[in-house]
Amino acid sequence: MFGQINYHGRPRNGPPGPPSGRGHMNTTSPEQSRHAELARLAAKLKDLFEREKFTDVVFEARDGTKIAAHCNIIALWSPVLESMLEDWTDEEDENPVFKLADVDGHTLRLLLAFMYGFDVTPNADALKQHGLALLEAAHKFDVADLADKLDRQLCAVDVEERSLLRVLKAVDRVGATRTKHALINHITHFMGSIKGQILIKEMTESSDTHDRQLASEIAGSGRALRNGPTGQLSGRYGNTFAAESPRLAELARLAAKLKDLLEGEKFTDVIFEAGDGTKIAAHRNIVTLWSPVVESTLDNLSVEHDDTPVFKLGDVDAHTMRLLLTFMYGADVTLGAKALKQHGLALFEAAQKYDIADLAENVDRQLSAMNVEERSLLRVLKAVDRAGARRTKQALFYRITHYMDNFKGKRLVKEMIESSDPHDRQLANELVAIVWPSSY
Repeated sequence: MFGQINYHGRPRNGPPGPPSGRGHMNTTSPEQSRHAELARLAAKLKDLFEREKFTDVVFEARDGTKIAAHCNIIALWSPVLESMLEDWTDEEDENPVFKLADVDGHTLRLLLAFMYGFDVTPNADALKQHGLALLEAAHKFDVADLADKLDRQLCAVDVEERSLLRVLKAVDRVGATRTKHALINHITHFMGSIKGQILIKEMTESSDTHDRQLASEIAGSGRALRNGPTGQLSGRYGNTFAAESPRLAELARLAAKLKDLLEGEKFTDVIFEAGDGTKIAAHRNIVTLWSPVVESTLDNLSVEHDDTPVFKLGDVDAHTMRLLLTFMYGADVTLGAKALKQHGLALFEAAQKYDIADLAENVDRQLSAMNVEERSLLRVLKAVDRAGARRTKQALFYRITHYMDNFKGKRLVKEMIESSDPHDRQLANELVAIVWPSSY
């Protein structure tokens, strides 16, 4: 009935090899999985920005362009805009409109898009056209990450000679030190000496104190170069500030900011309540990105006008609820061996119930590599089968046949076949059909 098993416990007619982990050969490293999660997080925020659901603020550029946004996302990146949003009081229950008179429509869209996880990396032409305006906006509203990113990009832009002084003064005003350094080097290294000297002479004799200050810095830089520089900046002007995995670093900062958002509880508009009464305040626009079930429930939840809706997770304990929410806010929910045994299955079941597909896949991948004690194999196998954790179920099947003593494996399957529990018998039949097909 059990077919012929070789000495090593491998089915003679069975599959060629186990899937990944302890029982399942996963070709994706934890780092790659995390990178993919961060990319999905950014994709979901982009979707949130574009479909404009749950928006609660509107920004208007000087050309009349209006873009709806979310207070909680904007406040993550800009202390200046956060202060404006917190000071605003509305008596008519309408989304406030903030006019940004110094910002054009294109710059406004790029500024907000960056806050929603878009990869704002303009090409050379776009950088020349919009880079400086975007840098000035980032500086004005204290969007430090964007200002730093643009400073790295602008320092490699080829600035026309006639625009050098204007651009140099602008980047100096906003503190773009990389670009300023690159432009000063350009004046001293990459321009003809006569042109360079003429420009510095004009700046030195200018009535503008800013011009004279910059001329003094350029002269100092020139003396340092004559005394033997240790090196120069790379790129168009020799910029050595190329960041390692800049996009990944951006996504990691995005996740860190979202984690702070959950913990800080600013601009919250929904409360989740676990079975034991534990409550955690959250944000509709974030949680609905991940769970169609939560989105549908909140859309149909009737509450009093001034009340914050309470979403009750009656069958979910407090620890599982917190893990569930932290995942939605970009946290790396990679559990240690002990935590995986204690909370992994409950977290997977909650993710399945509320249709958080990315989390369910993540936990299933972790569970499939878990080392389950022999005496618990059948109980865990039944639980993961009920929950639909396919990877883990397959890994446990292979564990029974590949990683246990032959006699024990055969005895366990025999007990399952003779069990009065139909679920046991169903699993035994699946196991025999998959691993010992010659028996059928």
